[in-house]
Amino acid sequence: MPDVVVDTVRDDQKRNTVVLNGANGAPVWSASGELLPTANVGFSDMNRDGTPDILVTSRGEPTTADPVIALDGLNGSRLWVAEQLDPPWQNTYAPQSVADLDGDGIDDWLVSTGGDDLRSPDQKPTVAGRLVVVSGADGATVGSVEVPDGMEIYNSPVVVSDGSTSLALIGSGGEVFPGSFWGIPLEAVAASRSREFNELLSGYDRTSFIAPPSAADLDGDGREEVVVSRLDGSVLVVDPFAADGDVVVWESRRPALPAPEGVTGPTTSASFTVPAIGQLDGDPALEIVVSHKGLAKDALRAGSVTKGPMTYVVHDGATGSPQQTRTVVGGESVASPLILRKLGTPAVLCACVGHEEGASLAMWTPETNVVEDLGVIGLDGSTPLLTQGMGGTTTSLLAVVRAENSDDHVAVRMDLPSTEVVWGGYLGDAHRGHFAALSPLHVGDQ
Repeated sequence: MPDVVVDTVRDDQKRNTVVLNGANGAPVWSASGELLPTANVGFSDMNRDGTPDILVTSRGEPTTADPVIALDGLNGSRLWVAEQLDPPWQNTYAPQSVADLDGDGIDDWLVSTGGDDLRSPDQKPTVAGRLVVVSGADGATVGSVEVPDGMEIYNSPVVVSDGSTSLALIGSGGEVFPGSFWGIPLEAVAASRSREFNELLSGYDRTSFIAPPSAADLDGDGREEVVVSRLDGSVLVVDPFAADGDVVVWESRRPALPAPEGVTGPTTSASFTVPAIGQLDGDPALEIVVSHKGLAKDALRAGSVTKGPMTYVVHDGATGSPQQTRTVVGGESVASPLILRKLGTPAVLCACVGHEEGASLAMWTPETNVVEDLGVIGLDGSTPLLTQGMGGTTTSLLAVVRAENSDDHVAVRMDLPSTEVVWGGYLGDAHRGHFAALSPLHVGDQ
C-alpha cells in the first residue's frame, strides 16, 4: 500500500506536510517549518537516492516566502527552496515533473503561479499568471512566461506531446475576470519566450478557464485529444496539434440545471472540477464526466463556491452528446469526479448523495442510474484518491473529510473490494492529466 502525503494543521495552528503509512495511517515523518500546500504534491527522485522526493506547492507572498519547496522522500528534510521570482510567487498549483530541460541530468518541474488571495474579488489582477520551469536539482528558475492576457491563473498545467513537440497547456481568468485557454511549447517556457503562446480557446470576455484539462485518445484514432471544461459550463474537446489550426473537435453547451435553493437574486452555474475520462458503456469511444455547480451570481463573484446543487453529466467522447446526468441537492463539495470498475461494471465516484450533514461519496453507475452510497461525508473541496491494492482486485479510497460535529478534518481510508481504478485522482490515475492508457512517465521526453 503506497504511503500518503497530507496537509495538516498543528496544535499551534501552523500547517504542514506529513507522510502517513498507507497501511495503517501512522505518521512516517513531518516536514520541518510551516508549509501551506494548495494542491497535489509532485514526486520525482531529485537527489538520486532511489526514493521519490516530494515537491510541495503552496501560497505565495505575503502568506509565505517559500511557496515551492522540495522535500526528501525518506525523512522530510528540505532539499531546496525555489528561487524567488520578480514579481514574487503567488498561489502555486499541482506541479508537473518534466524531462531535464537545463542539461544537469535531473528532471525539472513545470509550475503555474497566479491569483492573489489578498486582492478583492472585483479588483483587476495586477500580476499576470505565469508558467515557470524550476530546476529539479536546486530550485533555480530555468525560465518563465506570462500569459498574454495579463490575467490570473488558478489551475495546474498539463503537458501533451505529438511525438516531436511538447506543449504546456494552461487556462487563465477567475470567477470574475475572463480568460483564455493557452498552449505553449515546453522548450519556450524554459527559454522564457512568451511570444510563443497560442490562444487555443477564448472566454469571449465573459468567462474563464479554472479547471485543468484532461487528455485521452477519445475516439480510438491514435491521436490524443484534450478535454476542457470552461467556467460557464461548456465542455470542449480540442486537438492542440491540428495542422489547419482548427483545434476545436466539438463543443457541448451546459445543459439546463436546477437553481440553488433559497436564492432570490440572479443565479448561475459554474464548472470548477477536472473532467474524468473512462469507458462507461459498450461503444468504442471513451466517456467524459464533468460537474456543474449551481450558485448565486453574488456567491460566484465572491469566490464562495461550495454551497449549491451539483449536477454530474456524462458526455460521449466522440461526439460530445450528453448521455446521463445526476443532480445532488445538499452538501458543500466541489470535488472532481473519479471513475472505477466494480466486478467489471464502470461507475463514477462522486459526492452525489445528499444528506442533512452534507453530500456523501457514492458509486454511481450511469447506464442503470444505480447509486451505492459509501457513507463518506464532509468532502468539501478536496478530491479523493483511488489507489490499486495488492493483486489488483481491491481499490483503496483515500479522502480528507470534516470530522463529525467539528471544523477539523481527518484522513480516512476505505477499501473497495472487487474494484479497479480507471481515473483515480484530481489529475487522473497517474496524476498527470492523462487517461491511464496514455500516461507515460514523462510526456515531455523527446
